[in-house]
Amino acid sequence: MLIRVGISAAILLAVSFTALAGLPREREREFQAAIHLSPNVSHGRQLFETCAACHGAAAEGVSDGTVPTIAAQHFRVIAWELAGFRTQSRRDPRMEHFTDQHHLGGPQDIADVAAYVSQLPPITPSAPGGGSGDARGRQIYQSRCASCHGVNAEGDDRQHTPRLAGQHYQYLLHQLANATEDRRSSFAPDHMRALKHFEPGDLTSVCDYLAHLAL
Repeated sequence: MLIRVGISAAILLAVSFTALAGLPREREREFQAAIHLSPNVSHGRQLFETCAACHGAAAEGVSDGTVPTIAAQHFRVIAWELAGFRTQSRRDPRMEHFTDQHHLGGPQDIADVAAYVSQLPPITPSAPGGGSGDARGRQIYQSRCASCHGVNAEGDDRQHTPRLAGQHYQYLLHQLANATEDRRSSFAPDHMRALKHFEPGDLTSVCDYLAHLAL
């Protein structure tokens, strides 16, 4: 009996791991399909009306950190994240619901809404960090983060590296804290390892610095 239970458990684990292993491939497949399409910005504006319920009409997000500003974010960054939520490679119940087949039908819809959002004018956060983007935050960012995210935290569309400049302080802090505590599994492993070397004060300084950066 114990042997049967053990075998059954092993089979279930194998099936689970196989399913999980397929998620990144499915995400990559849908992302690649989206970025090689010609986006329809007008259709993207119509699709975004659903997104605006949380992200705001101007894609400004919410300063309390619950919803990021995504206005002027890179096209490929948005497409990558949408593909992640749709394939559950990145988990968030709200986003998983609003990116499902009932709201985004497939790669063309991803391309359309990503193109629309990426061309919106950037938003200046209404409640940046408590400091003034102090020298400590700048020093840490330039030494540890700028090589990927850019000297001015502008990100990189080709590498689907997100723009961080002007993002809400609380959102940045929450996401980085999740990564350091292994609650953001979609982060690249090397990214998560690097963040584990940050002291709590380092994270707040960097987030404060980024929130004050103008796009």
